[in-house]
Amino acid sequence: MTSTPVNEEPVSAEGSVSPDSVSAEDSGAATETAGAEAAETGPAETERAEMAAAATETAATETAGAEAAEAAAAETDTAGKATAGRPDRTAVVIAAVLILVCGGLVGYGLLGSEDKPTAKPVPTAEVTYEVQGRGTVEISYQARSQAGSATVESDVELPWRKTVRVPLGKDPSVSIVLDEKGGEASCTLAIRGEHVQRATAFGEFGRATCTGALPAPTPAPTD
Repeated sequence: MTSTPVNEEPVSAEGSVSPDSVSAEDSGAATETAGAEAAETGPAETERAEMAAAATETAATETAGAEAAEAAAAETDTAGKATAGRPDRTAVVIAAVLILVCGGLVGYGLLGSEDKPTAKPVPTAEVTYEVQGRGTVEISYQARSQAGSATVESDVELPWRKTVRVPLGKDPSVSIVLDEKGGEASCTLAIRGEHVQRATAFGEFGRATCTGALPAPTPAPTD
């Protein structure tokens, strides 16, 4: 019996890998790794770019603000120097008005002093009032009062004496009034040391008055 030869292909042992398949797998893994790295690198670079742009914009804004502040300060300084170099017109006007007013008052005072001479004091005479007796009295007397008003002293214990100056032309006088307890009291009046009058009051609420007369002052000569 004649046998026919059969072509047999070599079969690799179980578990062995051909070189071509290994190369394909390595190439695919490398591709995947590169893609992953690219995917991770892309967002990071984008974020860094955005941050750099934001920083650039902030710096530009700060620079512009600083330049604007410097320009405003320069304008203010220039305006202040210009104002300081010019006098305040309002202050000048007020000062001129005050000078005019003061000058007018001074001139008016000088003219007025010439037109209206100072009044001379009215001459007076020495007058002495005296009250003697017993009891408590109220005393009214004329003193240095050109208006003619009297000075009153109440609940006076006797004896009592007062020397005053009375303007010429006024009538010196002293009046006494006893209280409800009565008694007896006498008043006297002297002008320039000379006795003029004496009067006496008696009993409950008794009254007495002493008066005199002073000549009017001599008028001043006129030019």
